[in-house]
Amino acid sequence: MNDQKNNADIKVGSNIEIDAVLDKIKKCMALSKSSNANEAAVALKQAIKLAEMHNISMDQIKYSDIQSFRFSRNTKKITSHEELLVSLILINFNCECFLVTTGSNYQYEFIGIGNKPEIAAYVFKSLMSKLKIKRTNFLKDIDCKTKTEKTYLGDVFSFGWVSQIENKIECYANPEEKKIVSGFIAMKQTETKKSNFRRKELEFINKKEVSHQEFNAFMEGQAQARDEQIHHGLNGESNELMELENAH
Repeated sequence: MNDQKNNADIKVGSNIEIDAVLDKIKKCMALSKSSNANEAAVALKQAIKLAEMHNISMDQIKYSDIQSFRFSRNTKKITSHEELLVSLILINFNCECFLVTTGSNYQYEFIGIGNKPEIAAYVFKSLMSKLKIKRTNFLKDIDCKTKTEKTYLGDVFSFGWVSQIENKIECYANPEEKKIVSGFIAMKQTETKKSNFRRKELEFINKKEVSHQEFNAFMEGQAQARDEQIHHGLNGESNELMELENAH
């Protein structure tokens, strides 16, 4: 996979000088909320002065901590269980996502504050790797008339697995962070016409009646996810982002 961590297509943080100025402005903005009225006024005045001197806009200040992390998925089709997993991770890490088609494959671009897009991507890839093994083992014992039917039952199993994993992912949901990221996404969509990620439900979920095979596949997926233990940190070091192991 080609992984790329970047400032999220915004002209800030592009050099050391601008980074330093932005840090000073953000410190001044923080001080401008001081209970000491005189200190707050001086800090706000200094922040405005620095921004004007260096031609830095309010959007640049507001979105200066936003980062993007792009990675490829070597697949021609994104399944419903993968879409569900991405949705859960985006919510938990206050991220948004652009979906980019590159030839016959897809790329996800996770966008969020600080190192969270990279951590979210690492959690996603680790869980998908784990699920791939579980799904393969499950399908070994399934007898189906057609390949299409077998693939579908594998999808139902996977959907059950992911729905149970939702309870295992630590929640760092933060409405303020989400608001900033959503504002940035809206701005970038206007500028670039990129389409952000939207998930679809698995057909199985909306069926009025399900077969015994479908029900058993879903329940087996949930059962096999219950013993998973997931731990992820927020320290930004890629080799310490998450430890994923089976409880057995």
